[in-house]
Amino acid sequence: MCASVRDTFGVEYTVSGMTDLRHRLGFVYKESRAVPARAEEASKIAFAGRTFGAEAG
Repeated sequence: MCASVRDTFGVEYTVSGMTDLRHRLGFVYKESRAVPARAEEASKIAFAGRTFGAEAG
């Protein structure tokens, strides 16, 4: 993130400085949660066959 800000805006931050900036700007890190798939069984099998080939079936 520090490198991206440096390359984009020409301003260098240390890791702790970037952390402080993110907090001042209201950035909150939220870890994503797994959501169970609700696809039909036939769709799952078709996807696995296309993605992984014959060994998936």
